[in-house]
Amino acid sequence: MTTATATFSNLEQPKNFEEKTLCTFVIDTSSSMSSSGKIVELNNGLRAFQKQIAEDEVLSARLEVAIVEFNSDVRVAQSPILAEDLAINDFVATGTTRLVDGVNLAIDMSEDRKKYYKEQGLSYKRPYVVLISDGEPDGGQNIQALANRINDDTLAQKYVFVPLGVTTADMMMLSKIEGYLNKETKMPAKSLAGRTF
Repeated sequence: MTTATATFSNLEQPKNFEEKTLCTFVIDTSSSMSSSGKIVELNNGLRAFQKQIAEDEVLSARLEVAIVEFNSDVRVAQSPILAEDLAINDFVATGTTRLVDGVNLAIDMSEDRKKYYKEQGLSYKRPYVVLISDGEPDGGQNIQALANRINDDTLAQKYVFVPLGVTTADMMMLSKIEGYLNKETKMPAKSLAGRTF
């Protein structure tokens, strides 16, 4: 079952009025991530991100972080929150791989959050959608439709899509859903290992 995107109510008051950037992690916690230390690599990668951001007080007050988790289900594990308030727990691997559904939910959340920023009079930069996966989606997932959406959206500069592969990931599959950083340059699929955020 897919958890629907939360609507960001006008009752949610901004903690500050700094310019915002949303970074939504879309994380693969399917059973295939239990092998070769892949789920450990994912958890360590999220903690490394948190540590790097915490060292920059200005960025911590401007960056919002959200997390969408996908396996047999898709759920919002963390609604958008300021990086300075973020607490990350370890994720565990189980179930199948609804990768397309997870990425689509994250994209929808990014669009909803931009509407919220506008309603609150907040300036913002282009959001990031960061996929961390071993690149092995369920057979029924429509990768081509997702690739088309990411291609069109990123050419329109709606968000930056960053596909990251864990150890032994199918990088060829992840390369199929690469987006554009700008109208001339693609954002290639890269390895999570050693990544500086």
